[in-house]
Amino acid sequence: MGVKDYEGNGIVVHWDAERCQHSGRCVAGAPAVFDPGARPWVSAGSLGADALAAVIDTCPSGALSYCRTDGAAHGRRGHAADEDPTEARRADGP
Repeated sequence: MGVKDYEGNGIVVHWDAERCQHSGRCVAGAPAVFDPGARPWVSAGSLGADALAAVIDTCPSGALSYCRTDGAAHGRRGHAADEDPTEARRADGP
């Protein structure tokens, strides 16, 4: 399936369905953005980039990551567009 990208205001959200463990942290943290019943299920423009990045940083599997396009600092799950996203997409340890 690969990684899908969802562009928002100052941020691009990346979702890797094969990595997703369905913890629900994204849905609980930003229900206006992450709606499993909607298509597409990610509406990245529904929340500011800082708040959205903070929610994505809680993803335990690394299925969600992001690139900040507004010049702001990247968090735990963030990476620059020209960087290898491996670290951002690494699952949390046991």
